Amino acid sequence: MRAKTGCAVASHGKHAAVPLARYLEIHTTAMERHLRGGFVVENGITVDALGSGFMVMQGEIRCVGQLYIDVDKRLWLVRDSAGVAWVETVSYSYNCAVRQRGNVYRYDSPHISHCPIHHVHEYHFFDGDSEGELVAVDASDWATLSEVIDRFKTWYYDNFPALHEQNLA
Repeated sequence: MRAKTGCAVASHGKHAAVPLARYLEIHTTAMERHLRGGFVVENGITVDALGSGFMVMQGEIRCVGQLYIDVDKRLWLVRDSAGVAWVETVSYSYNCAVRQRGNVYRYDSPHISHCPIHHVHEYHFFDGDSEGELVAVDASDWATLSEVIDRFKTWYYDNFPALHEQNLA
């Protein structure tokens, strides 16, 4: 399949290449929604050009209590014949954790050094698990950052009594 950029595209649906302006609008709208909802308390993500046709989206999303999400995402940037910039995710890591206590989930794109498929590291947080269990994710349905935030919010509210008891809520 080829996108309007004229580049081969591996993604479809929610992960297909989109104009950069639209991508940033979607991201901004989603982050504003999460901030208004109260679970996210600070958006520390920045988007910068890396050069050679790539951009980086990285930083920390501070959530309620001691929760946070480290974001490290690479985007491929290409201009079409009309000069419109298009982007597509080429790699990502979204690490959901509790400060000074450990990880809850880490969503990763495929990487040769570790796992060649989309996957999630699921940690048994309350058992002190630092290794995590690797769970494969369907290549056509890996999570968006907004979906990761929603899942982390659900985990927080499902585990609020235990987190509160440990002064982590």
